[in-house]
Amino acid sequence: MWTGTLILYCIVFITMNLAFRRSRAESAIAAIGASWGNVGYMGVPLLLAAYGEAQALPAVIATALDSIVMQTLTVVLIESGGGTRRIGILGVGRAIATNPLILAVLAGFVVAAFDLPLPSPLTGFLAILGPAAGPGALFALGATLTGGMGLRRDYGLAAGIIAAKLLVLPAIVFAALQMVPFPAALAEPTLVTSALPTAASVFVLAQRYNVLERPIALVVFGSHLAGIATLTGLLVLL
Repeated sequence: MWTGTLILYCIVFITMNLAFRRSRAESAIAAIGASWGNVGYMGVPLLLAAYGEAQALPAVIATALDSIVMQTLTVVLIESGGGTRRIGILGVGRAIATNPLILAVLAGFVVAAFDLPLPSPLTGFLAILGPAAGPGALFALGATLTGGMGLRRDYGLAAGIIAAKLLVLPAIVFAALQMVPFPAALAEPTLVTSALPTAASVFVLAQRYNVLERPIALVVFGSHLAGIATLTGLLVLL
């Protein structure tokens, strides 16, 4: 799963940057859009329902890979000169160290790893704020899907990213599973995890850097819509 995701990320990034002459920032956002699946809200519950708790590990691993490795890689590519400004190594490090998307993941990892107790007022506040995060992101995503003719110009790019996420990534992961030793019990859950639609977190990242916001909004919406057919078909086939 890790290998397939990284391979697809590199393929999409290079294709966008060299073949289509897109900026480094746009190429990085497109690459993560094609490789970051909805593992948190959809993957874990889906694998628990389809395979049981013992086989939900691929989705958990994918969550860590996407949130820490892939997101950090994308931020580095954007901050190192992919946008309208160029900054040095210290600037990139500062941008990563102050990025709330990365800090949130690392903070959660530390709290969970060391079983740290949190003050009741803080946990109470987070209990109220947490459930609003997903709907808030989806509301912003839906509001972005406007623009008439401008929106239609993004259809081609969005369709390419959706095809890469729902079709190419599972194909790469399937090929990798045939070539490397892998626990048989986790093979199917890993393949299902690779076929998940694009996570809304990619839109949050695109919105933060004002890069491909509208196409990525289309990707998130369209991949979930198309995923009804592709993911269901894969589950039935397996």
